[in-house]
Amino acid sequence: AQPAAQLKQRLAALRKRVGDDGTHYPDCEAIVQEFWDYDDADQAKARSISHDYRQRRLAELKAGIRNVRTFRGNPKPPAP
Repeated sequence: AQPAAQLKQRLAALRKRVGDDGTHYPDCEAIVQEFWDYDDADQAKARSISHDYRQRRLAELKAGIRNVRTFRGNPKPPAP
């Protein structure tokens, strides 16, 4: 099998073994499920996300913003 397929099998087995069903971090789980098959459309979206992040980060660096806490993510807009 391809390395990616092998890694997916190992990840799925590990998640099952430790009881990770995605409910503890639903936002993260949504991303895992969205990109799990990683077809051409997923690749295009991933490239777009990467490009957007790079542009945002370059703008931050140009503005002298060096220590951005990216691990906290972006605030979600209020629900309608």
